[in-house]
Amino acid sequence: MKKFKLFHLKNEMLIANGIANFIGVFWVTHMKPTTGEMGGLFEYSIPYWTDALFDPFAFSFVIVMTLLYEKPIRHYLNALSRRTSISEDLKLKARQRLLNEPFALIALDFSIWVLWAIVWSTIHWAYDSGTQLVQRSLYNGLSVGLITVTVAFFSSSTCYKSGWRRISFRMAVFLPFRKRCELESEPAW
Repeated sequence: MKKFKLFHLKNEMLIANGIANFIGVFWVTHMKPTTGEMGGLFEYSIPYWTDALFDPFAFSFVIVMTLLYEKPIRHYLNALSRRTSISEDLKLKARQRLLNEPFALIALDFSIWVLWAIVWSTIHWAYDSGTQLVQRSLYNGLSVGLITVTVAFFSSSTCYKSGWRRISFRMAVFLPFRKRCELESEPAW
C-alpha cells in the first residue's frame, strides 16, 4: 500500500469530521449576534477569553478523542500496509471500532455543541444580557449541533462508500454473519 493511500485511509474520517465541524462553525459565526447586540459583553474578561479559547480547545479535544478512538483501526492499517501478521484481537477491536465510529464521532460532535450552547447561554444569563440573547445562544448551539451531526453523518457514509472502509465495513458486518450461518444447520433467514 502506498504511503499516500495509507495516509488517506487513516485520516479520511478525521478530515470529514473536521469539515462537518467547520461548516458548523461557519454557520454559528453568521448566526451569532454581533457585538453591538451583546451590549459590550466582550469588555469583561470571562466572555472575551471564552470566545477566544473555547473553539480551539473544543476542536482540539475532538481531534484528540478521534485519534484515540481510531487507534486500533490505525494499528490495523499499519500492519496491513507493512504486511505483518495481525492478531485476531486487533482485527476484532478494529472491526468494532470501525462499525461504531460514525456514531461515536457524531455523539462527540453533538456534545461539544451542547456544551457550547450551555456555556454561552450561562454567560449571557450571568452578565444579564437579556432573555433574548440567552435563548438565542441556546438555539444557535443546538441548531449548529444538529447541522454538524447531519453533515457528519452524510460525510461518514460517503467515507464508508469509498476505499478500505467500505471493504472493512462489509467484512465486519457480513463475514461474521455468514460464518455463523455456515455453522448452523439451517440458514438464519
